[in-house]
Amino acid sequence: MLYAFFLFWPANVLPLYLLIALLQIFIPLNIWMRLLIMQSEQHKKHNLAAAIIIIALVVNSFVLID
Repeated sequence: MLYAFFLFWPANVLPLYLLIALLQIFIPLNIWMRLLIMQSEQHKKHNLAAAIIIIALVVNSFVLID
């Protein structure tokens, strides 16, 4: 039951755009942590999508600095 609290609590507190931005960071990290730590096999297209998301995040952070 505690997991439901942590699942829905940010949706009530954080703005929707921030929640979506955080999910875009956590999904690639989840894919790569499962690959590195748990040695689970990931599809190549999922790894490619995770890399594209991280690259877009880095490029966007440089845009936000200016």
